Amino acid sequence: MPQLHRKPFIRAPPPAELQPGERLFYCRVTNEVFRDYDEFFERTILCNSLVWSCSFTGKSGLTYQEALESEKKVKKSLLNFPEPIIVSVLYLATLANHERVSDLCDDIYEYVKDRFFIGETVTVVRNSGARLECTVLEIKLPPQENGMTNGHNIHSDTIVISDSDDDSPVVPDSWKKIEPIDPTLLKYKVKPIVQEMYESVTVKQCQVSRKSSIFSQDRLKHFLKLHCEIQNGIVKPKASSIAKYHILEKNYFHYFPDEPPRFVVSAEKKAAAARKHLRRVSGLKGKTLV
Repeated sequence: MPQLHRKPFIRAPPPAELQPGERLFYCRVTNEVFRDYDEFFERTILCNSLVWSCSFTGKSGLTYQEALESEKKVKKSLLNFPEPIIVSVLYLATLANHERVSDLCDDIYEYVKDRFFIGETVTVVRNSGARLECTVLEIKLPPQENGMTNGHNIHSDTIVISDSDDDSPVVPDSWKKIEPIDPTLLKYKVKPIVQEMYESVTVKQCQVSRKSSIFSQDRLKHFLKLHCEIQNGIVKPKASSIAKYHILEKNYFHYFPDEPPRFVVSAEKKAAAARKHLRRVSGLKGKTLV
């Protein structure tokens, strides 16, 4: 929904006690009806004024229609957001307690940019220099000389995660308290999408990448704004998104074989949030995902 003066816009409710056959004035762009012509005229003037902004990009100085088109364009661009990233990002968002989408985006992006998920399509650079589009099949944990990596036994250093609901990974209790693994130490078993070219192969993390057109910080922020909302002052995934992607039906190890990240809000971010709260209680109202 486009924002008015950078605050959420609330449509006017239909007039009370409408009568069959009563003539009304219909505002097409906002999908509102008015009984009073002056109210309809004022709304029309407002919609054509440059006081609207896109709730995703933050671009301001737009008419209502321009802001609406901007939001439609963003939503359309997110249609190719990969589902393996969607479910992982939404699960990560349930673990965080941020007051601003921008802060949540920063933390999730920092975590996800160096990790790749089962079923995701990635670009792999072979030792020969050839670049292949591949699907991630497995995530392999790193062994060390002493036989352990962050509490992981080298004899069980591979977790196979399946998209099937009937094939969830079994996680030893001893793994539950470990620190997250350095993502550069991970290896990935991948299979080329053009199957006749190569068999599946295990590659280092540095050989794997995503296309920026698929996953970038801006796209992640737009995605979070679309699927999250303010709940008791905290940015959380919408119930509809959680239900659609069955986010809470599995634990984190279904998505990634490592300890879940601990998102900590820094003192600087807390101070900024406190200043924002003081401004809000002083008269600046409206909860906007920023």
